[in-house]
Formats: sequence, structure tokens, C-alpha cells
Amino acid sequence: MRREDLEKIGKIIKEKREEAGFTIEHISNVLKINPTYLEAIEKGEIDKFPAEIFLKGFLKNYARFLKVDLSELNITNGEEEKKHEKLNSQIPDKRKQKYNIHTGYLFLGGVLLLIFISWIRVEYVNRKQKSDFEKKQETSFKTMTTAKEIALQERKKQLIDMKVANVKNIVVRTKEDCWIEVKDGNIKIFQGLLFGGEEREFPYKSGLKIKLGNAGVVEIDVKGKKMGNLGNKGEVREITIE
Repeated sequence: MRREDLEKIGKIIKEKREEAGFTIEHISNVLKINPTYLEAIEKGEIDKFPAEIFLKGFLKNYARFLKVDLSELNITNGEEEKKHEKLNSQIPDKRKQKYNIHTGYLFLGGVLLLIFISWIRVEYVNRKQKSDFEKKQETSFKTMTTAKEIALQERKKQLIDMKVANVKNIVVRTKEDCWIEVKDGNIKIFQGLLFGGEEREFPYKSGLKIKLGNAGVVEIDVKGKKMGNLGNKGEVREITIE
């Protein structure tokens, strides 16, 4: 496929997507295709694809999702067809027949090899995505894309990993399953489900807020001292560390 052809198709697909009100991220999640490739299709960036077979496969799925009939676009590579016809006209009939047979076998073998390699790669990507998805906690976080979000994430990691000498941490333990959220200002240090009997440790900091989804089954130790009554079973409470 030529770059000009992909640019023409990509423009049509982008218009269809915007008319339907879909974002590239939404379609990426549905089709399990990296958003970088979807953007490359819309921009006509053919060099972003490792092989043409990947481009054709992704393009076919993308067009089908947006109900774009690629056959109606009537995009063909006329120059290649003319070269092929000229070459065939210069080969004697018997040699031409033998040449076509051998070329056909080689072409078929190449296609099968590319399909097999593509299948292995797609299968690997799908398995990896499935594995990553299963490892996520009940509440997932959106991928950070701005410099500010990345900075906040790094700050959160520092707060979790820091080990300050002679400072006792905050220990949260649960008797039964309980959803909790730990925040330092606007920074979420932790958010997720703690199972019964599970224990989590966080660095001490005054003003730290701990939100409990089932306060009656939670115990919190601050600097080795157990906090008093946190609430009733099933009650949602937010505790501020002094």
C-alpha cells in the first residue's frame, strides 16, 4: 500500500470516528490495538508499522468497527500492475507458465509465513495484555499522559518507598474485606481492597487522610499506638492522621 492511499483512507476513517463521537483510546480498548497504530492510520504514517500485513490487519478491523467499506474507496496501485503486465508480456509462454508456478509457490509460502509470524505476535500481545489486566486491582487508574500527572506519580512512589530512620509508620489491618484510600493532599498513595487479615504499612505524615469503606472491621496503629473507635461495621469514614 502506498502512503498516498493510506492518507486518503485515514482521512475518511478519522472523519467517521469523529462523527460517531469515539475517541482513539476507546476504540483501542475495544479492538485491543495500540492507539499509536490507530493514530498512524489516520495520519497516513505508513512507516510506523513493522510490516504491511500488520497495517492491513489493523486497518481492516478499524474500518469494520466504523462501518467503512474499504472496497468502495477503489484504491489500487496502477504502476505496479503495469510493470507486472509488461514483465509477463516479455516471457515466452512455457517459461511464463513455469515462472508463474514458482512465483505462486514462493508468494504463497511468504504469505503463510507472514500470517504465522503475525499470529504469534498478536497472540503474544493479547496474552500479555490479559495478564496485565488480571494483575490490576479492583480500582484501576488511567494512564498518565501529562508531565504533571507523571510528577504526581513519582511523588507517590517516593512517599511509599521512603524509609526514614526513627520514624514509626502507620499500620492498617483488617478483620474482614474493606476498601481503603490513602491520600496525602491531592496525591493518592493507595486505593484498593484489603482482604480480611491483610495488613498494609504506610509512612507516617501528619495530615494524611485514610478513607475506610467498612470502618468497623479496621484497626489503625500510628507510631505504635492503636487508634480508638474508627466507626461501625459497614460505615464509611475518613480518618485524618494527627
